[in-house]
Order: sequence, then structure tokens, then C-alpha cells
Amino acid sequence: MPHGWELGIFIHILGVFAMAGAATTVLLVFSMMRRATTVQEVRVLARLGSLIEKVFPVAAVVLLLSGGYMVNEFDLHWSSGWINLSALALIIATAIGGLVNGPRMTAIHKAADAAPDGPVPANLSGMLNDPILFGSVHALSLVLLAIIWNMTTKPSGIQAFLAIVLLAAIGAGSAYPLYQRQQERAAQ
Repeated sequence: MPHGWELGIFIHILGVFAMAGAATTVLLVFSMMRRATTVQEVRVLARLGSLIEKVFPVAAVVLLLSGGYMVNEFDLHWSSGWINLSALALIIATAIGGLVNGPRMTAIHKAADAAPDGPVPANLSGMLNDPILFGSVHALSLVLLAIIWNMTTKPSGIQAFLAIVLLAAIGAGSAYPLYQRQQERAAQ
């Protein structure tokens, strides 16, 4: 029969799987929506995206509660940089997902539902190619990767911070070429 640590780590890993699975699915759904040629495709994918978006706050609570339990019960310390910075990054990433990604994905879902069947109209295409949404989805996915890195390698505070900031910057920076293309089109 599993005891405290085994049960805590099992629940924590389930939370990691849920968070990583949801992040991967959102990346795939978002990528497929951006490549969709019909409104019908965008509708189906937007519904799936809306469903998956609900996993993030639940998984974050599972991670924080199970992680907090393990820190408090088993010779770990909140003062460890990898613990407190990863917990803070998870809280901030979940908030950004809810405040930035959530409303934009909901708007895409509503616009797709309202659009007539056929080719993707310009207004919906513009929403799908929003550089802020693109950068945020990628940045949050890479922040999750940084948190997993921190959990497995247990670096010092500065190293944990650098992993989070560096991967978040790479993710956010991935939107720059999209932003640049939009600026070039607007200037024409």
C-alpha cells in the first residue's frame, strides 16, 4: 500500500501529465486552426480547444496542492529556488493563460460559430494569426517545460529563474516572425 510520499508524487506526476498533455494538445489544436481552410474545421478545433483550456487551472491546483503537501511533509524547503520559483511560474502561467489565451480562444470559438460555412473569413483569419496569442501559447508551453526541468534537476534559485525566463522568452519570441509579416502586409 502506498504511503504519503508515494501517493503525493503519484498525484503530482498525474498533474504534470495533465498539464503537459493539455499544453501539447493546445499547441496542436492552435496550429491546426491556423492551417484550417474552412470555417467548419475551425469550429471543430475551437470546440476542442475550449474543452482543453479547462484542464489547465485544474491541473495547476493539483500540482500546487500535491507539491505543497510534499514540501511540507518530506524534508523539502520552500526556500529552495527551484520549488518557489517553479510554483510562482505555474501560478503566473495559469493566470496568463486565463487572462490572455482564454478570452482570445473564446473569441475565436464565437467567431467561428457565427461565421457561415465555407472559407475562413478575413476577420477569423486575423484572430487565428494574432501574434499575442501565438507567442503566449508557445511561451506558456515552454514555461511548463522549464518547470519540469526544474523539478527534475533541482537547480539553484538563479538557475531555476534563468530556465523559466529563457524558455518563456524563446516561446514569446517565436511570434516575432508572424508579427513582422503582419507589419509588412499592413505597410503595403
